[in-house]
Amino acid sequence: MNVTTYRVVIADEHPMVRSGIRADLGPPFVIVGEAGDADEALRLIDAHKPDLVVCDLNMPTGRGLRVVRGTAARHGERIPGMVAWMSSSRPRSEKSSAASSSTLRARPIQPL
Repeated sequence: MNVTTYRVVIADEHPMVRSGIRADLGPPFVIVGEAGDADEALRLIDAHKPDLVVCDLNMPTGRGLRVVRGTAARHGERIPGMVAWMSSSRPRSEKSSAASSSTLRARPIQPL
């Protein structure tokens, strides 16, 4: 029996949040990398070309929005899934608010 797996990169500055996401994502998801900032996230995405990126938009060093834009610019549709959220611990900037509407878009999800 052939089981489909999905490679995932998790990007959040808080190790505890990453741990929780990792615990919640069981099979068929395989965590191929975890990043604590935008630079590290982009390196992992370039190296592993995951099927899914789970990213906090409020990360340091360029914030998660840089991860979303960088992933779209470098990989386009080759990375089919992106889940991005904004934690409530910091206020949204006008820049990220305006940019998110044009950068984040829904993509079809295939049933498991």
